[in-house]
Amino acid sequence: MPRFIDPLESRLYLTITPDPGDTFDTANNTGTLYGAREFSDAVGPGDSADILKFVMASNGHFAAHLQVTASEMIRKSLASGRYLVRVVANGNGEGGKGNYKLVLSPA
Repeated sequence: MPRFIDPLESRLYLTITPDPGDTFDTANNTGTLYGAREFSDAVGPGDSADILKFVMASNGHFAAHLQVTASEMIRKSLASGRYLVRVVANGNGEGGKGNYKLVLSPA
């Protein structure tokens, strides 16, 4: 059973192929994180969330760095296993899509 990392909220648009999916069942499987992996896409109307699955091969530190107009960083110590990261639109009613860049890494 995957564990959940704190959701990354954004004020956030490019394209990851395939689209990361907006439910846990359709999340894009990015595989095992052996080093930093970068993803660029967008969320907004019609694509309100992007969810990525990843695997930590061993216990250790993890970092998720989200870049929009400002940067947000999450750092956690994680056990080996499967995890999900979710990037969601900020819901501020602006009505547009927002570009983002997300870097996941075993820090």
